[in-house]
Amino acid sequence: MSLVTIEIDPNSKVSKVEQVAQAIVHNIEKGALTKGERLPSISEFSKQYKISRDTVEKAYKLLKDEAFIETVPGRGNYIADKKDNKLKVLLLFNKLSSYKKNVYYSLVEALGKKAKVDLQIYHYDTDLFREIIEASLGKYHYYVVMPYFLKKGKEVDGLDLVRMIPEDELILLDKNIPELGDAHSVIFQDFKRDIYEALESDLESLQKYDDIIVIFPPDKNYQKDISLGIKEFCKDHDKGFLEVENLSKVNPGRNELYITLAESDLADLINKVKQTSMVIGEDVGIISFNDTILKGLLNISVVTTDFEKMGGAAANLILKKQKQQIRNPFHLIKRGSL
Repeated sequence: MSLVTIEIDPNSKVSKVEQVAQAIVHNIEKGALTKGERLPSISEFSKQYKISRDTVEKAYKLLKDEAFIETVPGRGNYIADKKDNKLKVLLLFNKLSSYKKNVYYSLVEALGKKAKVDLQIYHYDTDLFREIIEASLGKYHYYVVMPYFLKKGKEVDGLDLVRMIPEDELILLDKNIPELGDAHSVIFQDFKRDIYEALESDLESLQKYDDIIVIFPPDKNYQKDISLGIKEFCKDHDKGFLEVENLSKVNPGRNELYITLAESDLADLINKVKQTSMVIGEDVGIISFNDTILKGLLNISVVTTDFEKMGGAAANLILKKQKQQIRNPFHLIKRGSL
């Protein structure tokens, strides 16, 4: 029997019988146990995994009732030919946005009929995230997580939360947690490096701008590395750098390039420039963070990652049972505002 280690959590709200049954089902659906494979006898299982005979017997009965195993008189228990062997994937987002919807749809499309994807939103809440994981452990084959956590309004790494998930079942999206090592899969953005390289990819368009102003809202949970990457770019390319929380104390000037992260700040900036004689893309430059259909219609340049590619890459890791760490970098889409 090629089961992975069965660990019984005595503090779990799930009974020991159900924990044993879930572990066996988990391995059937993941392909570690296949049709016709013989399970150990109750005594063998009890001895091998140090679980009481009564618990094993009840777990086997539960599996038989649900048609996961079948008993052949005089020979033992065998894995049955259960038709519904779809992989089960839990997708955990910190919030829902148009970009994350692209990740979800591309993941679901790439997995097709081979997997069932459940989506849950934990709203940056560490307690809610813990509650979701505790209730779902053993019920899914993969946990695909965007790891953004807040505690009392401040960002935390959430290491203890993510470590609740078995390493070979964890796929991080969007943001890596280096402290976890490389035992898990991740499709990530390297925010500081990505923004630097995106700006450097079109130095010719940026030559006419003397200063770069980043509008960085402190209450929107954006990655600080974005601003740090822009600051480093300005230092290396002899440009002035300024970070502001909003536009209330800033009046756009000629030869200035503005980088906005929030949609509301982009709208405010466009309105402010329109109240002057300056022309966007000639006198004042604008780059927005993350692309949308509306930004394309407004001819706004953007720095964005490929969210559809991110979801597709996660699906590929799941289907091929691979473990990788994949960088999903930004790219600059130049439009009229630059």
